[in-house]
Amino acid sequence: MDVVDLKTGEDWNMQVRFADGTQGSVKFEQSHLYGVFESLKDPDFFPGHIWIQVL
Repeated sequence: MDVVDLKTGEDWNMQVRFADGTQGSVKFEQSHLYGVFESLKDPDFFPGHIWIQVL
């Protein structure tokens, strides 16, 4: 499934929409933000640094 829209919100929330029209929300828990997700703990980083990479 291809992601066609992604919006970040407060408190590590994201709204995701796929090419087939399916949409939903994802909420990261702060306790899960380690390893490659560590930088998302920074409240100044999360809202502006999430993007969709088209391959």
